Amino acid sequence: MDPTEDKGQRAGPFGALDVATPLSSHTLLLRPLAKEDHAVLAACAADPLIWEAHPNKAMATPAGFDPWFARALADGGAYVVVDRNRDAVIGSARFYRLPSLPGAVCIGYTFLARSHWGGATNRALMTLMIDHALAVFSEVWFHINVSNLHGQAATARLGATLRHSEWHDLTTGPMEWFCYRLTAKNWRKQKAAA
Repeated sequence: MDPTEDKGQRAGPFGALDVATPLSSHTLLLRPLAKEDHAVLAACAADPLIWEAHPNKAMATPAGFDPWFARALADGGAYVVVDRNRDAVIGSARFYRLPSLPGAVCIGYTFLARSHWGGATNRALMTLMIDHALAVFSEVWFHINVSNLHGQAATARLGATLRHSEWHDLTTGPMEWFCYRLTAKNWRKQKAAA
C-alpha cells in the first residue's frame, strides 16, 4: 500500500477503525452505544440548554432524541460517555464517515451534560477519540453548525483548521456545516503544546 493512502479504506464502514472496543482514560470511559442506553442517555439529553447552539432544538424531547438515537444505533460508531469518578453517563459522541471524505473519519454528534462543560471533559473525550482515529486515519474531520460559535472555537483549540463549508444531512435535513480538518501533524503539535 502506498504510504500516502489511508489505512482506513479497509473492510466495513469504518475501515480498520475499531468502533466496538471501549476507549478509556483515568476520568472517562467511552463504550459503544447499545439499545439499553436509551433511557439514561435520553435523561442526560433532556436539558434544553444543552441544545441552544444545536440546529435540532428538539433533541431535549423524545420527538428529537428518539430519531437521533435510532440513527446512532443504525449507523454505528457511537459511544456513551461515562464519568468514571461518578460512574454516570454524561453524554455521547460518534465516529462517522461521509462519501465526500473517503480517506478520513469524522467525529461529531457530541453532547455533554452541562455539569461537564467548561472544564477538561471535552478535551479528554476528544483526546480519546482523536488518538484512536489517527492510529488508522491520517486526518479527522469535524462538522460544526455555522451558528455554533462555541463549537467552532473548541474545535479550533484542538488544532483543527476551517477548510470550507458543505451541505450535509447530519441532523434534521440538509444544512450548511463548517468543515474543520485535523491532521496527525497538527494534533501532535497541539498535544505537545498543551
